[in-house]
Amino acid sequence: MQTPVEKERCTGCWACANGCPAGCISMEPDEEGFLYPKIDAAACTDCGLCRRVCPAARSVPVEGDVPKAYALHALDRELLEGSASGGGSALLAQRMLERGGVVFGAVFDEAFLVYHGRIENMAELERFQGSKYPQSAVGDVYRQTKALLERGTPVLFTGTPCQIAGLRAYLARDYEGLLCQDLICHSVPSPRVWRAYLSELERAHGGRAASVCFRHKAEGWTRYQFRVEFTDGEAAVMPGKDNPYMQAFLGGLICRPSCHQCPFKGLSRPSDITLADFWGVKQICPEALERQGTTLALVHTEKGAAALEALRERAAVTEVDPVAAVTYNRAALRPSPAAPRRKMFWRAYRGNGLEEIARRCLEPTLSQRVKTAAGGNPLLRAGGKCLHLLRKE
Repeated sequence: MQTPVEKERCTGCWACANGCPAGCISMEPDEEGFLYPKIDAAACTDCGLCRRVCPAARSVPVEGDVPKAYALHALDRELLEGSASGGGSALLAQRMLERGGVVFGAVFDEAFLVYHGRIENMAELERFQGSKYPQSAVGDVYRQTKALLERGTPVLFTGTPCQIAGLRAYLARDYEGLLCQDLICHSVPSPRVWRAYLSELERAHGGRAASVCFRHKAEGWTRYQFRVEFTDGEAAVMPGKDNPYMQAFLGGLICRPSCHQCPFKGLSRPSDITLADFWGVKQICPEALERQGTTLALVHTEKGAAALEALRERAAVTEVDPVAAVTYNRAALRPSPAAPRRKMFWRAYRGNGLEEIARRCLEPTLSQRVKTAAGGNPLLRAGGKCLHLLRKE
């Protein structure tokens, strides 16, 4: 009996747990709060299926034609303002629900932890909207997806590239009714740190959180705010770039180790369509800039092209050069680097005091200060062009 893949490569996609015919794989959190497969040795038949469906164990670079690329934003202002960027994911979900299909994607539970949930009607669409950065617990939704597709129910499955790759491997074949949408993923931060940080905010306020928005757009899309509203109606609001959880996430302190060697980078993807923030749209395609957010869409398959075409009546859509379109999105092409003091952070972190620990661990190292003095700020580069744009504009 072997685990599907070495721990440092495991993406936590749940393909092995969904695919195990003996049901002997559970997903258990490690000391950083990330879920990893745990195999019941007594029940395991060593069939090897968990290794065959593991996208990390079988991963080779996805090869394909350079995708077509588009800038888009929803024409429906309410839907646009409730989305993290241009509303592309919500538009795809809306269309799938109108067809009588089912949508799977990241949603909050009652404690504001993130899991992959199932949406079956328009009244639930709001749960699906907005970025949710802690890694989602997939649970058994690959099995649910297969059961629906076998019955002829169309499905939109949204997730990180590794989750899409895990679903594809689990299903072992394509289904006409399946549309897969991934995102340009910076990395996934620790659910443990997120829950502890939210508890800090609740203690400081003296009340429970009623809603969470990582990308509140009252000041516009590029100057998004981190916002937590409490049950008494008051709210804690701060610029996203100043929020300690977002700083620790974008700075590479609290991300899943496998993210720093992610094999799913590049323009070719395991999905039908990739949606992302169109960072740099002002420089690349200024006519497509929308203050409340512009989505970048990369179309990989005929199904993805058909889905994009169907959005034209509800979105402003502009074709753009795909290579130019990712100029300001570092995460599209390269894994996010771990912070130099990542190990120091985890030695010091005890579930509280995130702001002070993150600040100390994100201070530039001597080598970074030398490079900065020579020209260019490597800390900003490590955090991604997204953070760079937020600080410039």
